[in-house]
This record gives sequence, C-alpha cells and structure tokens, in this order.
Amino acid sequence: MVDNIMDMFSTTNPVFRAYLFYSAVLVVKMLAMSLLTARQRFKHKVFANPEDAAGKGAKVRFDNTDIERVRR
Repeated sequence: MVDNIMDMFSTTNPVFRAYLFYSAVLVVKMLAMSLLTARQRFKHKVFANPEDAAGKGAKVRFDNTDIERVRR
C-alpha cells in the first residue's frame, strides 16, 4: 500500500506531472498579477493605503478602472 501511494506522487505519474505543471503556472500568474497591479498603481498614482500614497503625491482611491481591471 505504501509503495502504491509513493507511486502516485512520483514524477513518472502523468497525472501528478500535470498537477505540478499547472500549479507552477498558477503561482507564476499570481506573481505576475501582483507586479502588474503595482505597476498600474504607480502609473496612475492611485494607492489603496494612505501610508503608500504619503510621500509620492498620490491619491487614495478604490475605484480606478484600470487598476480594478488588472485585479480581476
């Protein structure tokens, strides 16, 4: 039984390989989306926290359409 379970979590198992691949794709997507959101926030000078906007001459807003489009 233990050997069978270890075979399921082996990279020779095509289903487990697919799981690893798509998990990695999702992690990369999450990291890319956080960078894109930060880029849009700096580009439009709109931040969600007063601490972030304090020294940059930016506004605190929650309804910028460009930023919300990236966040969705």
